[in-house]
Amino acid sequence: MEKIKKISKLFFVIALIFAMNVSTSTKASEIPVAPEDFGQPIEVNVYEEDDGSIVTEKIYFVPDEDSDGISLHSSSGKGWYKNEKEHTWGSGTVMKYYAQGYFVWKDGTVSVSKPSSGVSNVPGSVTISNKKTETGTGKYAGI
Repeated sequence: MEKIKKISKLFFVIALIFAMNVSTSTKASEIPVAPEDFGQPIEVNVYEEDDGSIVTEKIYFVPDEDSDGISLHSSSGKGWYKNEKEHTWGSGTVMKYYAQGYFVWKDGTVSVSKPSSGVSNVPGSVTISNKKTETGTGKYAGI
């Protein structure tokens, strides 16, 4: 049951990232196509869950070509962001899931467009919920 709660929380967080209640102001024609290869992750975190399973989280960011020198910590910018996780269960099953989107942020406002997500190799004992991703605009205190 704890596994199901954690997976549900993950997809709830992903949905919160993408669901910001107001439509995005970035025009679809201005948004570049998502990269086929996000390159090397900018951050990797490995941690153990309470049930003993191991999670490897990888965060990727690919800035726009015209965004010289920006990072996720810049005060403004735009680019493709991807959060990918591999969850290795005690049985040895490795479930993979991700969420990605095109982010634009400046002056305390962030918008996300072209969101997508996916999950593969889900064990029979796990139920995936809150899988919806949405575009939106919202406020942030900092990235």
